[in-house]
Amino acid sequence: MRIRDPIHGTLPVSSDEAAVVDSAWYQRLRHVRQLGFGELAFPGATHTRHAHSLGAMHVVGRLFDALAARSDLPDATRQRFRTAVRLAGLVTGRTPPGGLDFRYGDADWAPLLRALVSGELDADRMDYLLRDSFYTGVNYGRFDLDWLVQNLHPAERDGQVELALSRSAVFAFEDFLLSRHHMFLSVYLHHTAVSFDWMLEAYYREAPGEFEIPAAPDLFLRTDDVALLWALRKSSNPWAQRIVRRQGFKLLAQFTERDEGYDLAALASALTEASVEHFTVESREMLSRYFEEGEGPSLYVLDESSGRLTPVARYTPLYQRYASPVRLSRAYVRPDQLDLARQALAGVTAGKLRDGIGSARKP
Repeated sequence: MRIRDPIHGTLPVSSDEAAVVDSAWYQRLRHVRQLGFGELAFPGATHTRHAHSLGAMHVVGRLFDALAARSDLPDATRQRFRTAVRLAGLVTGRTPPGGLDFRYGDADWAPLLRALVSGELDADRMDYLLRDSFYTGVNYGRFDLDWLVQNLHPAERDGQVELALSRSAVFAFEDFLLSRHHMFLSVYLHHTAVSFDWMLEAYYREAPGEFEIPAAPDLFLRTDDVALLWALRKSSNPWAQRIVRRQGFKLLAQFTERDEGYDLAALASALTEASVEHFTVESREMLSRYFEEGEGPSLYVLDESSGRLTPVARYTPLYQRYASPVRLSRAYVRPDQLDLARQALAGVTAGKLRDGIGSARKP
C-alpha cells in the first residue's frame, strides 16, 4: 500500500501495517480531529488522528533507518526492530505482558526504540508539529527534520543503546524544542480552543450520562467526534447548544505570570460582584514534560571525536532558561455583558497599579 500525504509525500505501508490500518479500531481515527476545537480558531485544521498516526509511523521509520545504517545489526534483527517501532509509532499502545526482547548481543536496544516513539526527540512530536503547522497556517512548528535525521546515532552506554545527536545538530534540536513550545502557546492553547474545552467539560458536569465513553469494544468503535457532535445537537444543555452554534464566551483578559497589574482571583470576584456571567481558565506549558517529570534522559549529545555522551538537558541552556512553566490565565464573559465586564476589569487593574504592582522602581 502507498498513501499520499501532504507533509511527507508518499508513505509506503507494508502488508502487516496495512492490516492494522484497515482494522475498524484504526479506521475510527478518521473521525477524531487532531486538534479538537482548534478548528474553530484555525479553519484549516480539520485533519485527523488517522493522518497523524500514519505520519508518525513514517517518521519513526526514517529515524530508525538512519540509526540502523550506523549499526552492525544483522538484516533479520534490523527488520524485526523496524517492524516493531513502526507499529508502535502507528498505534503507541502498551507493552504486552512479559515485555518485549530488543536485545542484540550484549546490548538492549529498547531505550533507543522507546525514545523514538516517546521521548525528547520523537516521531510523534516531529509529525504533529509539521502537520499542525501546515493545517493551521502558522510557521511556529517548522524545523529542520532532515538535518536531525542525518545526525542521529545509536550510542551504547552501560549495556543499553541510547539515542544520541551529533553536537553539530544541537541548534536544530533547540529550534525543534522551541517550535513545540511556541506551538503550544499560540495554537494548542489558543484562547478559543481553551474556552470551548471548558464549555465541553461544563456540559459533562451538568448533563451526566448524555455522552459517555463506553467500555464495551463494539460501542467504543462508534464513539468518536461525530457521535459527540450528535449528542451535543440533541442536548438541551445550554453549554452544548453554545458549542454547536459556536456561541462561545468572549475573552476578557489574558495574561501570564510576567504581566503586571493582573490578579485572576480578584478579577473573578469583581465580575461576580458586577453580576457578570463568566468563567476563568489557567493553562500551564513547560518546555519539556520529560525534563519536568525527572525521567531519565531519552536523548544524549554525542561528541563524535571522543565518544562522550552528555544528557541533552545538561548540554543546552534552554532547559534552564525555560525551567519555570508559562501560566496562561484567562477570563471569559458572556458576550452581551462584555462592556460591563471591561469596567470591572479596569477597576481591578487600576487598583493593582495604584498599589504599586505595575509601578517603575528606581535602582
